[in-house]
Amino acid sequence: MSFRLVVRVGDRTSRFPLEPGEYLIGSSPDSRIRIGHPTVSRNHATLRVGEAEARLVDLDSSNGTRVDGSRILTETT
Repeated sequence: MSFRLVVRVGDRTSRFPLEPGEYLIGSSPDSRIRIGHPTVSRNHATLRVGEAEARLVDLDSSNGTRVDGSRILTETT
């Protein structure tokens, strides 16, 4: 199974193909998936991609993390 991350920030949409592994998402230059936007924290979320599933964890970001428009409060698959 292959995964793709779709990020919508404002009126911009970005797509990232994902291989198994761990991805730091944020505005930091050290982020594996870097999103340069004022609403994105330096270390915003972590995405863990396996062979059959992906898990997203918000890292206490200032503006929260949303999946399909709903804010996640715990680890989400």
